[in-house]
Amino acid sequence: MSETTLFWSPKGGSGTSTVAVAYALEIGVDIADCAKQNDLAAILGLATDPADDAVTPIKAAGLVDLYGPKAPWNGTTNLVMDAGVMPHPVVVQGADTAIVVIRGDYLALRRLMKDGNAIESLKLSKGIVLLVEPSRALGASEVADVAGKPVLAKIPVTGNIARAIDAGVFANRRPDELRRPIQQLARTLGQLVG
Repeated sequence: MSETTLFWSPKGGSGTSTVAVAYALEIGVDIADCAKQNDLAAILGLATDPADDAVTPIKAAGLVDLYGPKAPWNGTTNLVMDAGVMPHPVVVQGADTAIVVIRGDYLALRRLMKDGNAIESLKLSKGIVLLVEPSRALGASEVADVAGKPVLAKIPVTGNIARAIDAGVFANRRPDELRRPIQQLARTLGQLVG
């Protein structure tokens, strides 16, 4: 039986792709870029872009192209999906588990609660991954209260995470401040034991 876990956000720049890649690496499954932003290869430290025809290094890293002619995913394996910014509710409904990625940011929370597609997608989502920045006034309890969904994980926004991506070593050297909450999220969702 296959399990699809979809990550999405109401606002760009929230860290959805980073969280989705970290989650896929942690539970050892493939990841697909549903938003077609071509960020996943860069986060994984690959020189090849999914838009290119060189499938071998991408497949070796677990990056699945759902849209290309050589798409290897057949719906029978576990998969993490990066749906990007405000996917249509039909996309969210197609996943076994949908997770909203959001910062403690008034504008992102406002957009989550005002956009019709976001509201419908939120209803279909299991919970929230909150990216925590020290300068933000909105914390987990405020975000959970407004959204009406539990905060399943809190991930601090740190320079260590950005440096691992920038250096191209994220796939092999994810900082502990990211790994611990991702592992907890996977345990909460029943996709990681131990």
